[in-house]
Amino acid sequence: MVRPTGMSLAQSSVLAGSHPPGAPPAAVIAIVIAAVLTLAIVLLWMHLRDSGPDPGGPDDDGGGGGRRPPERPPPADPGWWPEFEREFAAYAARPREKQP
Repeated sequence: MVRPTGMSLAQSSVLAGSHPPGAPPAAVIAIVIAAVLTLAIVLLWMHLRDSGPDPGGPDDDGGGGGRRPPERPPPADPGWWPEFEREFAAYAARPREKQP
């Protein structure tokens, strides 16, 4: 870099920026480091959260705390269904009124 006359090296480096030419700015380096650390922490947390004693293993005391079993499905035919079918059949069999 060519320095103007009467300017010190410190002054010219401040005008040109605080990093050497061709090097990334410090903010970019800090953001990349923060992103990598955040990713590492999240991956470690996910790994530790999923790992634990196997159910039925030697450390399993049968104390629960796992996932609940799925809910039972509702009955195949609700009690009100036959009545609804009769009422709907009667409604569908009625002659329709003509619309104007």
